[in-house]
Amino acid sequence: MIISRIMGGLGNQMFQYALGWRLALERDVHLKVDLSWFDRQEKRKFELDQFNLDISVANKDYLRELIPFSDNRLVRGFWRRVDSSLPGNRGFDYHEKQIGHFDPQVLKVGRKKYLDGYWQSEKYFKTYKSQVRSLFTLKDPLSDQDHALAKEMLGNPHSVSVHIRCGDYISQHLIIRGHYICTPQYYKETMLLAREKFGDGTCFYIFSDDPGWCRDNIEFPSHFKIVSNQQRSTAQEMILMSQCQNAIIANSSYSWWGAWLIDNPTKFVLYPEKWFYSHAASDTPAEGWISHQHDTSSDWKYIDIPYAKSRYREKYNRELDLDNPLKFSEKLQWLKIFDRRPIYTTTSDKFAVRQYVADRIGEQYLTQLYGVYRSSKEIDWKSLPNKFVLKANHGSKWNIYCKDKRKLNITEVSRQVDDWMTRNYFYQGRESNYKHISPRIICEEYLEGEKGAALKDYMFYCFNGRVEFIHVDVNRFTDHRRAIFDTDWNLLPFTIYYRLPDEEIIRPTQLEKLISLVGALADGFPFFRVDLFFIGELIYFGELTLCPVSGFPIIRPPEYDRILGEKLILPDEKMTISE
Repeated sequence: MIISRIMGGLGNQMFQYALGWRLALERDVHLKVDLSWFDRQEKRKFELDQFNLDISVANKDYLRELIPFSDNRLVRGFWRRVDSSLPGNRGFDYHEKQIGHFDPQVLKVGRKKYLDGYWQSEKYFKTYKSQVRSLFTLKDPLSDQDHALAKEMLGNPHSVSVHIRCGDYISQHLIIRGHYICTPQYYKETMLLAREKFGDGTCFYIFSDDPGWCRDNIEFPSHFKIVSNQQRSTAQEMILMSQCQNAIIANSSYSWWGAWLIDNPTKFVLYPEKWFYSHAASDTPAEGWISHQHDTSSDWKYIDIPYAKSRYREKYNRELDLDNPLKFSEKLQWLKIFDRRPIYTTTSDKFAVRQYVADRIGEQYLTQLYGVYRSSKEIDWKSLPNKFVLKANHGSKWNIYCKDKRKLNITEVSRQVDDWMTRNYFYQGRESNYKHISPRIICEEYLEGEKGAALKDYMFYCFNGRVEFIHVDVNRFTDHRRAIFDTDWNLLPFTIYYRLPDEEIIRPTQLEKLISLVGALADGFPFFRVDLFFIGELIYFGELTLCPVSGFPIIRPPEYDRILGEKLILPDEKMTISE
């Protein structure tokens, strides 16, 4: 018995069913589907029943047979991690290793297996291409009007379906964060490529979950038809899409199937070069399809702004006003989107910023630098002191604090820093200042107070080059607390995220000097947070932060979001630049 876990939208469900169908066929066993994922879903529903499929749902008894602790998600997750660490994955639960990458081992499983993954590659069922196509026939046929439209598409060898995914791709920040977004520029360029290939006979048939957005934002050629409407089921829309002879697709499994089901051996299919932000989906595109990387200089309009609005709405339960920003949080978002000076790449780079600091206030305020590396293999662990700090220069909070090198798990640390080197922190919060930093690992001096105590972190908020307030963090690694002061060291009546500490925070003896140094670093910019440490009379630079917590601070009481916003003056002009 093969059980395939079904989840996601229709396109993902088809991939999951197709792999399960193949494995069950080759082993001459029954295929059952697990639909429990939909029990916790409101936005998605099971849709394979729109096709003429012989669907058998696995009940709890069948699930318990293959998956220990199937009724308890937490215990089941723990068991999966244990099971996957055993040689040969001895259990009955087979979990996909990485989405978008073909895993040939799954084709070798036994006669009893539970499949958990997305399996987005035709390689899982390519040898049964014609049979898989015949699986997905409609239970409810197309309308007479759609039959006529399908006949028109089939009769034109230069018909091109264009699938434009909007919906959750441009309205939910968590999905924007993980998926690449095909912008209007992508569709403009790919339609021009198709037009160049097929000439004046090219006709584009537009399929989208938001036709109105398409009309407002995309420049279509002269011969096009917006086909999508609210009368068809999702399966009917996909099958109608597949009646075109060629396709331009989005990075969507639904879009993928609309192109793959086209029964034309010479079809011309264009797909976006990027499928996910975090990693390439090298095995998702089908054989013969052509990738296209569009000009990304205007991506911020269609990705960064929707991301900011979605995340802001979720965070504050109100709409983000970028046209007339008044609150501090709104102005931080405005700066993040519209103020993209190249110098911000330098100030956000924890290695390059050292030269910036040296030039502005002097190198005596920098911590000692032990090394700069491109990978863990370059680190000479023996030469490092007993205490040190490893940092990724291209991210935030990517730090490892070593208090005793003898107790350091070098294997685990190496794995961690090498993982950092594969990541682009820009995609975590759409902060463009991180996007073009060349990744490095830096090793710096470990700072600590008397008797090894953790240092207080002094963070200076500079509005238009002037220190407006200072927050001091204590016990950052245990019971994190925060106090906020004005420049005369009066405690201010608001907080950002953390509660006030129980202890009194003494005014620094060198406060005026600290404020002067910070002003020199922040001069000429609308906003910077400058972090400093000091030990006795020694002052150390920490970092420059352009957009604290990605521009989403929780300020209490909330009226101080507006009060602080009034103090921050935005530039007169937007400084968005080509990326």
